[in-house]
Amino acid sequence: MDDENKVKAIVESKKSFLKDVFRALEDKPKVYDLQEEFAKTRYNRNYKFYIFVFAFIAALIFFTILITSYVNYRSTRVTFQISEFEDVNLSELLDTVKKNEKKLKDTKQEMANIHLELEKKIQTIRKKYAARKEAVYQQDLDSDEEKEKIASINTRENKDIAKIRSQYKSTISSKQQKMTEIQNDINQYDRQLQEATRKAEEMLNNYKRLHKIKMEQQRKELTLKYNPWFHDPALKDVVYAKFNPELNKTIYLRPFEPDVEKKKVFTVTEFNTLRKEITGQSLIIKRLRKVPYENSVAPALAQLEYLTRSIINKYERLWSSLARKTKLLNNYNYAFSHLARVQSETGYIIDPSDEENILVFVPLIHDIKPGDQGLVFRTDDDYIGRVEFFAYEGEIRAKVIEMEEKKTIDPFDKILIKKE
Repeated sequence: MDDENKVKAIVESKKSFLKDVFRALEDKPKVYDLQEEFAKTRYNRNYKFYIFVFAFIAALIFFTILITSYVNYRSTRVTFQISEFEDVNLSELLDTVKKNEKKLKDTKQEMANIHLELEKKIQTIRKKYAARKEAVYQQDLDSDEEKEKIASINTRENKDIAKIRSQYKSTISSKQQKMTEIQNDINQYDRQLQEATRKAEEMLNNYKRLHKIKMEQQRKELTLKYNPWFHDPALKDVVYAKFNPELNKTIYLRPFEPDVEKKKVFTVTEFNTLRKEITGQSLIIKRLRKVPYENSVAPALAQLEYLTRSIINKYERLWSSLARKTKLLNNYNYAFSHLARVQSETGYIIDPSDEENILVFVPLIHDIKPGDQGLVFRTDDDYIGRVEFFAYEGEIRAKVIEMEEKKTIDPFDKILIKKE
């Protein structure tokens, strides 16, 4: 029974040791996953910062081109030196950062390869000593001797692993140091890039302020060009004269009087054309008043609108008066025509105050021409003198060419037309 118990103990002991060996073989060693390492590198990278940098550079280029074009168009007291942007060296810094990132990526790849190679060698050692342990377990050794041999194998295994690790330690350390140096360089250039970005942003802000000043100067120049101040004293008296805006606020256009056309003073076509011109002028002035003019232009337009309405209303009153007088003259003309027809006379003296320009009435049926003459009588046998007709401003006038002694031509003297 005792021997049987010992055998069982040995078998159980071997099973226990073999479980440890098999478990060790089944446990996968930690191997560097290259994709995982790259992923970590990508996660650790601040993409927002680089996106901001590139976006800022694009904006910087845009504003630089804009400002340069403007300066080329017109240069005054404020000038822009675009070459100052070259001192920022943003492009060089970005190139250096990209190169360092590539170096860091390559070094991490080398580090991953070294770890992978080391782990493979360690696994080879573990497999070799696992086989030796298995050989010991296959021997019929007592428990103490078996433990002693297994312990010896473990010791040699650990020494071999420590040795191989030692061989790779300097290489790994060197690579790690290189990675640290590259990362430090990246950090340093990142700081330089941030500083360069800050300077570029500051420069851009300065240029924006200068551009704003320049645009304000140009705005003032354009304002003065198209919205000048009037300095002529006579013009200023007119533009800044006070007026009541309620006066002449409405234009009163009076209708056409046919009696005016009868006298061939003003035709209905001319009248309608004048009305259109008045309407057109009013529309233009109203539209100009809506433009936000400054300086002397705005009050000048207001004064122009007021004066235009005032002039139109005055002329309309004048037109109305002229129309009434024309109508009255037509009434007189009708009366004289009737009188001449009843008395069988060919004409009458109206106003002889100027012997060289006598106002006469002669019915149209007689068709008087310049150069025709007429004999002046007070009564049928009372001869006064002789006159010659001529044209004056669309009318027939007369002048004295012969006068009886001690006689004068008076209003309502009769005219006997004498044609050659």
